[in-house]
Amino acid sequence: MKTGLKNLDEIIQGLNNSSINIIAGRPNMGKSSLAFNIALNVAKKGKVPVLVFSLEMSKEYILNNFIDSNLSNTKIIIEDTPGISAENIRKQCIKLKKEENIGLVVIDYLQLISTEKKASKEQELSDIGLSLKKLAEELEIPIFITSQLSKEPDIRFKAGQAPRPTLKDFGYSSRIIKYADTIMLLYKDDYYYQNSDKKNVLEINVAKNKNGGLGTVELKYNSNFRKFEDI
Repeated sequence: MKTGLKNLDEIIQGLNNSSINIIAGRPNMGKSSLAFNIALNVAKKGKVPVLVFSLEMSKEYILNNFIDSNLSNTKIIIEDTPGISAENIRKQCIKLKKEENIGLVVIDYLQLISTEKKASKEQELSDIGLSLKKLAEELEIPIFITSQLSKEPDIRFKAGQAPRPTLKDFGYSSRIIKYADTIMLLYKDDYYYQNSDKKNVLEINVAKNKNGGLGTVELKYNSNFRKFEDI
């Protein structure tokens, strides 16, 4: 299965069944936009039903701001229950795998998933990561999850250091790293530097990849078509 972004697919070798794929970054880096863009590409080009869990934004907001209006011959199911639990995500995925044969699940975002267990936030996120990995393997489909990074990139920037994110910036969410098959770290240079020569450029650093290579690709957002494009 392809993401629909040629240069990214060349590095990650497409989306493998049973895989957990993390899109991570600080706020305003385009995590949701990229995740929904990939969901639409898979639904359209791969002709695969896609299930999207949006824990922060409503279905109407997503359709109006992130997904183009041409949804003919595509099936995107959007679940926008705030704070949905990992167990309810699992139940809905199993149900819709049987009813719609969904081929991709997108969850936006990790830190807003709730759990029924009382534990530290670090342990909760670790349990969620394990639960989602088992779900991907059970249904034999890829799962995309967006994740917030810690404030470390911003702290480095204020200290005059490079703000590009690294795997260490997951902070208390770091246990999710071991369950991920691919991890993509997002960075916008013009967010930090007003005089950047990379205006409206999204940098994706593939920092972990069990089934392909590592590397960086750059995309530009086409606002007319509401999609990312290779540069």
